[in-house]
Amino acid sequence: MAEEISMNTAVLLAQLESIYNTSPDALAAADAVLMKNMTAVPLTGDRKERNLVRPYYGANPGKLAKQHGTMQFTTEAAGAGVTALDAGTAPAFGKLLRAAGCAQTTIAPAATIAASPPTGVGGPTGAFTYAAADPYEGIVDRLVTLTCTTGGASATAEFTVAAPAVFHLAAYNQTGVVMTDAAPFALPGGATITPTVGTPFDIGDGFTIQLRAPGTLYTPVSTGFESIEAFFQYGPNRHRFGGIRGNVTLNAPADDYFDMTFDMMGLPGTRSSEALPTVDFSAFQDPLLVSDDNSPFVSFGGYEVAYRSFNFDVGQNTVIRSLVGQKKARQNGRSGSGTLVFEALDLATVDFFTSLSDGDYLPFELIHGLTRGEIVQLSMPRLQLTAAPYQDEEGAAMFSMSVVAVPSDAGNDEFTLAIK
Repeated sequence: MAEEISMNTAVLLAQLESIYNTSPDALAAADAVLMKNMTAVPLTGDRKERNLVRPYYGANPGKLAKQHGTMQFTTEAAGAGVTALDAGTAPAFGKLLRAAGCAQTTIAPAATIAASPPTGVGGPTGAFTYAAADPYEGIVDRLVTLTCTTGGASATAEFTVAAPAVFHLAAYNQTGVVMTDAAPFALPGGATITPTVGTPFDIGDGFTIQLRAPGTLYTPVSTGFESIEAFFQYGPNRHRFGGIRGNVTLNAPADDYFDMTFDMMGLPGTRSSEALPTVDFSAFQDPLLVSDDNSPFVSFGGYEVAYRSFNFDVGQNTVIRSLVGQKKARQNGRSGSGTLVFEALDLATVDFFTSLSDGDYLPFELIHGLTRGEIVQLSMPRLQLTAAPYQDEEGAAMFSMSVVAVPSDAGNDEFTLAIK
């Protein structure tokens, strides 16, 4: 008798398609997805019965229309690692987010300092240009202000270099920084520029330079959807799919891992009996627990909160569209919603019930991880409350806030998931 097929030896390999439902390359070990909690339906669809009229009872024959497969699995959100960050390489799970209706933008270390010249504040007399030198290595974006405190030209002019406190980071302030042509001029986060002074400076001249943290950003899109090709395998049974698209739900509970659960569908390809493939999970970084030790900043509505959990369903509506001449998994709309649970605040501090009544837009910010290469940052600028009940947790009053994510007039900006 043949050996039974184990559900504990499942593997999933996936790669981005450049042309929909067209295999770009042979799937390789490095395409393996480190996942947990996988379930899959290799073949499903709409069964069309023939509704025959016969002189006896019995089931009608039929065939399966809109044939497709589905898979649900969870991956862990973690930083891409310092090596990948320095190389401007996206995290290993990035292809999955792209197939779930997100655009990927990579900020390489060389692009962390805004292009020269700086932005003048209030019409300064002096002027300078610069070349970016050492990149910014901070984990959040910072706007740096240079204020002239000693006027003059190169090697004479002195500046105060300052950046306000942001999230959990203290304000930055350095005085007496001398600007000299072709010499390093220090900014926060290890960044330096090499300036060239034009017109000499007067006291009070001000300039700003935007610093951006290196990493990879994921934001929702409404057009230009991408797809992946994949196969999953239980024991020897391999099921291949193309044109895969779907949805993702983000779940970040305290004292657990920041998880991303994908619900995908695609078009069936070949089925075969194969040896289990070689897998390489080395691009996936070990995650940190969401905790007071590892997650330094959580705020809602501009107030830091004692946080229990946050889950957010991006809400991609994915359907199989089947026509003569075309068949695809189609992204058919998006409406994101979720739940945020945190310790209740005194109404004298903030009245979230007024925000619920008035339909205010409230920002949410979660920074998970402490050092570059391990940061996961979720920013949601326009959440609206839909319900705000109290709940009991070990005798403590908690808010369990139901929210929806509303785009601005610019669109496609309900959230940014940054991997840094």
